[in-house]
Amino acid sequence: SVPRISIAGDGAGIGGAWAAADRGRLAALATVRRLAPDRDVKSGQTVRQSLTRHSLGRRFLDLLYQPAPQFRQPAGATIVCRCEEVKAEQVRATARLGCTGPNQLKAFLRTRMGPCQGRLCGLTITQLIAQQFSL
Repeated sequence: SVPRISIAGDGAGIGGAWAAADRGRLAALATVRRLAPDRDVKSGQTVRQSLTRHSLGRRFLDLLYQPAPQFRQPAGATIVCRCEEVKAEQVRATARLGCTGPNQLKAFLRTRMGPCQGRLCGLTITQLIAQQFSL
């Protein structure tokens, strides 16, 4: 949580369309409260309850359908960014040089800059970088 920052939709967490709409409503309520503190604004309790209801089972689904580690953290010459043809070993080597995150990696290897904008490689690249820092 960051003061004065509101995130709406799936940027606040993947939960589906209904949860994204609830998060948007909560962000809108927070914005109105911040910009017009003298206005009488709903507490958002009903929206929070709806968000909880729409988020039920999400953790279970994430754990049940999580890709196997060899797909999330491939080894060697396996291509992880198809758009820019970047291999897993290149990502690991760049992380060992001190690259701390996927945005910084763009400057080194152009990952997440192709037509998919990281939709296909983003999670894998992030996990490869994180793995280097946890060793």
